Amino acid sequence: MVSRAAPALVSIAIARTLGTQGLGVYATAAVISAGLASILDAGSPIQVQAAAGRISNDLEMTRAVRTALLARAIAILLSVPATVQIASYLLQRPADKTSIALYAAAAAVGESAWLLTSVARAFGRERIGFLLGAALAPLPAAAVLLSARVSASAFSISLSLFVAQLTAIALWTAIMSPGLGRAKGNWADYMLFARVGLPYALATALMWVYTQSDVLVTTSILGPTAGGSYYGNYRVYAILSMVAIASSAHWSPELFGSFNTDNITATRHLIQNRTLKALTIGIALGAMTWFLGPSLTTVLFGGRFPAELHIHRMLGTGLPAYSVGVVLGAALTANGKQPRRTILQSLAAISNVALNLLLIPRGGIVVAAATTTLAAGLLAILYLLECERSNVIPTQTRIITLLVGLLALAASIATLIQIA
Repeated sequence: MVSRAAPALVSIAIARTLGTQGLGVYATAAVISAGLASILDAGSPIQVQAAAGRISNDLEMTRAVRTALLARAIAILLSVPATVQIASYLLQRPADKTSIALYAAAAAVGESAWLLTSVARAFGRERIGFLLGAALAPLPAAAVLLSARVSASAFSISLSLFVAQLTAIALWTAIMSPGLGRAKGNWADYMLFARVGLPYALATALMWVYTQSDVLVTTSILGPTAGGSYYGNYRVYAILSMVAIASSAHWSPELFGSFNTDNITATRHLIQNRTLKALTIGIALGAMTWFLGPSLTTVLFGGRFPAELHIHRMLGTGLPAYSVGVVLGAALTANGKQPRRTILQSLAAISNVALNLLLIPRGGIVVAAATTTLAAGLLAILYLLECERSNVIPTQTRIITLLVGLLALAASIATLIQIA
């Protein structure tokens, strides 16, 4: 939740200073850069979660975290120049590539918050990490607003954003990862980390495709103003969905530990318990998105920003399936079935991109919301079927997943058929 707060606040600040089109330019660079960095860091948050489930020695845990932070730093350095080239193409060769590079760097650095959340969990410092993250989250957005008072140029705003984001993440890292100097690491550790993380990197790429590529497809087809409009309307959903992801990250070490034992009954009970909690979270988040999403968007982004009712209702309908699916996906990973999970994610990613390319020119940005909900419902059911093969799914979990998955599929398919 905290890791999503800073990007959301930044998007609000940029929309209020540079308008919907300026937000579209920022969103394009941020989505590409954050996605590339998360792919290139070899699944560092998941690897830290897995290490926390099997390592009890503090020094070894610190060494694992050190390697993960190195992987993240390398990923950031690689993602920025690639983002500039891709974003420049999608935005039809804009003149201000420096601002795009700074936006990209800020987003890639900021996305490190997800890794630091896992680090806090690994060291048993979640409460401190939450409070620290909450305190630092407003800093980048405040820098944007203060910079706009001096100069409303994209360069000034993007530079201020990058400096503030780097400062916030550096402080968070220093406080949440004490004693890094005591843990000796080397390139052999990094190369092993990268090899182990290949399946996680592929899974991250596929998840990025079916959750974030909508912005890029919208921008490339309808332009940055439409892309900015969708990105802004998506922010409430993005923040709330992180509650489900954060809950899964909190439970992941337990799942990894459970699958390392032979007690199948305890594993089934754990999955049932976590699925029930995920359902409760998903229903609450879906209701908030459905009823409060449009008004929150207007309040946050300003009265001139186009709040789209249908987008919020469509995304809210898919949140219960998304929340349950996150738990079942984490169970597959913990059970050593990451390759199978990746295959299932690829099916959702392909359907998402294909439908967006086909229908966004006709139906506009509501199509992107519908395909996101469709992917959530499809993945929840596919994860359920795969988990069934390991005999770890209780009857109650089966019923819950089918209900929320079919609801998401029915709502999204009905919308897409109406558009087609």
